[in-house]
Amino acid sequence: MGYFNQTVGRVANRIKDGVFTLNGKTYQLAKNFAGNHHGHGGPTGFFMREFEIVDQTNTSVKLKYVSKHLEEGYPGELTLYVTYILEGEKLRMLYDAKTTEDTIINITNHAHFNLSNEPNILNHELQGDFKCVLAIDEHLIPTGKYIDIKNSAYDVTSFTKLDKVIMHSDVQHITQGLDHAFLFGKTNKLHLKYKNKNLVMETTYPGVQIYSMNYPVTQKLLNNRVFEQYAGITFEPQYEPNAINIPHFNQPILRAGEQYHHETVYHLFEN
Repeated sequence: MGYFNQTVGRVANRIKDGVFTLNGKTYQLAKNFAGNHHGHGGPTGFFMREFEIVDQTNTSVKLKYVSKHLEEGYPGELTLYVTYILEGEKLRMLYDAKTTEDTIINITNHAHFNLSNEPNILNHELQGDFKCVLAIDEHLIPTGKYIDIKNSAYDVTSFTKLDKVIMHSDVQHITQGLDHAFLFGKTNKLHLKYKNKNLVMETTYPGVQIYSMNYPVTQKLLNNRVFEQYAGITFEPQYEPNAINIPHFNQPILRAGEQYHHETVYHLFEN
């Protein structure tokens, strides 16, 4: 389906076997991804839900959604606010949430970008302040191991054409392109460019899932358009995928009484 520009949750990305344990209790989620795993919050995750507009101005809108206890299997009634704010050339996205019971949460946005008039993004260049990439298994789920980004197939620490990365044999053999979680280094920032057009993304999340639209999208969803392979690239800021099942990853646990807050800023500009 592509998840075009949708808010994804309650937990974005993959959860191995659709199962996790929290406070000694095991929760079984829908197995809607790669056969036997949970993906993007389930088949009726937040991307399928209608949000309420609770505030708006000429340059901002604040949306609210209340996810019921055990909706898609997740514990706790979760109240989520998503705020979009236009600031000149920047779009700021704020995620704020609270829960009635301890739960897990990992909210992202699934916007796709193509800065050119070309049918794909292979001639774009990408640079990010990344320290590593998460190794994945045959179902694209992190194993808990890290790949040092320097001198790897994923090395975009300096501006690198995407065709060099996407078409590398190490990248192609499982995913047919980029579908990997990158962890940031000193700054949580990346930069995509094509000729004089630029997109800079900054976030408070520790990492970002980068997906290069490795399969065509044949449903005519936007302007009756069919999207070919590599038509766009997504940057999904988030905690590490399957983090709840890998203790040394950043944990996506939200305790009752605590406040969840993350921000992502997209800056589009020309040189």
